[in-house]
Amino acid sequence: MKGLPDAVLFRTNVSLSSLSPLEKKHSFMARPPAFAANRTSLNSPSLPFELKMLNVLQGQEMGWEERQELAQRVAALPTHNKKKLIDFIEGTRGAAESAVESNACKSFQCSPVQFGEILSREEGVDQLSEHFQTLVSELIPTLESILYPLQTSHKHFSIRRILLRCFRDQVLLRIFESVPSRIPRLEHLVFTVLFESHDNSQEYDRFEQLANVILGRE
Repeated sequence: MKGLPDAVLFRTNVSLSSLSPLEKKHSFMARPPAFAANRTSLNSPSLPFELKMLNVLQGQEMGWEERQELAQRVAALPTHNKKKLIDFIEGTRGAAESAVESNACKSFQCSPVQFGEILSREEGVDQLSEHFQTLVSELIPTLESILYPLQTSHKHFSIRRILLRCFRDQVLLRIFESVPSRIPRLEHLVFTVLFESHDNSQEYDRFEQLANVILGRE
């Protein structure tokens, strides 16, 4: 069960030991193989909704009809289950944190402790830019379409903000720790994360300090 978010370990009704990784082209990272029955009900023990959402967070490709079906399932959730889904996604070491970190490991082909070495690679800036572009132009829009009912019923919930904060804390803080000087090609990325992940956390304060180096302010 190592590598799965704590929320999955406590909320699933299936035996995770039976799941094996399966590489998918264009996917952010390896994910459990598809279940034989994709149309199981929300309460079916064979396919907990949390596991389906974890697949999506890990970059599973899906068509418009499948996204619409998942959005309908979110809309049909009772209020208390919607709150549980929010906690599953954004809780400490929840699905969002775990998926964002694992997606980066897959993209950069390294472990989290090696994130600080990425920008020393010849192609490091390009890899980071491409990974960020995939996050904001593919993964986040997919999740926004699926979780739209959740975002309309819980105004404080924003999957875009959650994922950008996770990306800031789990990925960028580690990558930028060793940045010695300004990197103009990363300015768009930095400005986006600075603006959209703003909170009163220590992580944001630290990111702002590191961002000033990349932006040439220090």
